[in-house]
Amino acid sequence: MTSKISFPERWQEFCRIYRWSLKKNIGMMALLTVLLFIGLPMVLLVQLPNSYQSLKTASNMSDAERLQELARTYEGYLHTVVPVFAASLLLLFAIVLCIRLFSYMQNKRSVDLFHALPVGRVPMLLGHWCAGLTVLIVPVLFNFGILALIAAAYGIPASTGSIGLAAAMFWLLLMSATALTFCMFMAVCSGNTIDTMLSILGVNAGFPLLLISCMYLINQTVPGMNIPIKNHISLIALLAPFVSAYLPFFGVNGWFLPWWLFLTAAMLAGSCLLYRRRKSEGAEDQFAFPIPKVVIRFLLTASGGIWFGLLLCAISNSFVGFLLGVLVGSAVVHVVVEAIYSRGFRHLKKSIAGYAVFVGVFAVFYAVIGTGCFGYDTWVPNASEVESATVDTGYSNYYGGSKEIYDANQQFLMNLSPVLTSADGLKTVTEVHRNIISLYRSDGFPYYPHLSPGNDKLTYKLKNGKTVQRTLQYPLGYKQTYAKFGNEFKKIISLSEYQQGNDIIFFIEPNDIQSIAFYNGNDSKTIVPNDSAKKELLDGLKQNYPKNILEDAKDAQKKKISVDFKKEIEPKSAKLKQRLGSYNGKVCLYSGEYRYESGDVVDQLVRKMGWDK
Repeated sequence: MTSKISFPERWQEFCRIYRWSLKKNIGMMALLTVLLFIGLPMVLLVQLPNSYQSLKTASNMSDAERLQELARTYEGYLHTVVPVFAASLLLLFAIVLCIRLFSYMQNKRSVDLFHALPVGRVPMLLGHWCAGLTVLIVPVLFNFGILALIAAAYGIPASTGSIGLAAAMFWLLLMSATALTFCMFMAVCSGNTIDTMLSILGVNAGFPLLLISCMYLINQTVPGMNIPIKNHISLIALLAPFVSAYLPFFGVNGWFLPWWLFLTAAMLAGSCLLYRRRKSEGAEDQFAFPIPKVVIRFLLTASGGIWFGLLLCAISNSFVGFLLGVLVGSAVVHVVVEAIYSRGFRHLKKSIAGYAVFVGVFAVFYAVIGTGCFGYDTWVPNASEVESATVDTGYSNYYGGSKEIYDANQQFLMNLSPVLTSADGLKTVTEVHRNIISLYRSDGFPYYPHLSPGNDKLTYKLKNGKTVQRTLQYPLGYKQTYAKFGNEFKKIISLSEYQQGNDIIFFIEPNDIQSIAFYNGNDSKTIVPNDSAKKELLDGLKQNYPKNILEDAKDAQKKKISVDFKKEIEPKSAKLKQRLGSYNGKVCLYSGEYRYESGDVVDQLVRKMGWDK
């Protein structure tokens, strides 16, 4: 490689570069292979024999149960180690290989030497890239092959677990290629190694931070709007491969695979195109191409400004504090990022234009959300247009049966929320919604971020087939306004239709009750009632509802009864079947705690049955 060699064809140029680069990094491949072997197959080779011997001596287990338990041990270890250890190690090696393979671009003497060789730039870049890819891929294939052999030796299906062995291996290979390609793209754009590392970190941290800050700002500012951040993790990691590498192991899938296949190909093509245009004089300069610096500076400036604005707003509870925090926080972050990239303040004056772009973009963005997102905040349907309204509010039951319904495998199915369909119920809900909007407006307009992350939802199913949801938050720091919110919600709670859809006791049959328990201080007493007593008890609990459910000043004088349901319940009532929809299996319920007082129907039943003795 130190002498000029004639390569008449691009393929030969690529092959020579590939073999030379691979030879220089064969030690890295061996190191990665050993580290992966220690973390994956070797531990299993020690752990599984011990587990197998322990299960073999268990006389109360069948062969199928032993195999299932062994498979659970195998899958449990891989489910933890593959994302935490293997993925992290591969991402780290992608960065190290980027420095080893492409750092010649950031050194003037090295780049002059490489560019003087009779080798095309694209074959040179692809030769290095393929060599790095080989260093990452071969150790993964080798170690996952051993894992497959271990599974086969014990009769464990390779597809065991939430993500199969082959799928996990393929994802690691893809994200290794993506991470290496992403690092290479940043190396082509950067003038030195430090800027390459800063760009890699800046995009992988700045893009998720900006989206999270914008979602959180919207949630705290726009009345009725609530964007679940946990449901948009795929979007948050859209341009952050070092974040995305972990997501499928924790249940985030969907369009992730085709997206990263496409983006990896796009970054590879972009690297080749930019490298052909890259000037050798760009080595050791601030940036060979300025676009990454501008983008990363904007990402960090925006996210830093928003988070500091939210902090000052929480302290001052005022729009002025929020606005001051955004301006000060964004300015400080902008100066810091510019100083780090420019190694000082010599280009700070030129960067003012970039900061002005952020100010303009943020002004437009906040003007939209501060005025309610084009009428999003004030929209309320007419009661005549609504087919049904589902109400899910924290004001509904301080005590009572659990709202959570699980399937036979203890997996969450749904929350039990009242569904109103009567004319009076729909009229009340829409009126309460309009009154709450008036409370929002009276608190201050344009809006500023001071809303709690509320869980109170109104879901309208319209007669035209559309479904609309609004999340009603409460202004933080305003106790008087909070009390007004409560008074509005109590108008809905007082509806009998709401009450009969709010507790599991209105959806079950008497035979679904397993036992009841009474509490007296630290002592408890459990009783299994007969069928007739179960029916009387269920009727009494319904009759008491909700006066002994909602919190009031007499709680200290009331008695408590806990109702435990059968482990698995076959849905019999039409109401429960309708609420479960397409699910037709058995369900599991948590026990419910109910209160009663002397003289009511539940108390009379307790005395008649002698349960209080």
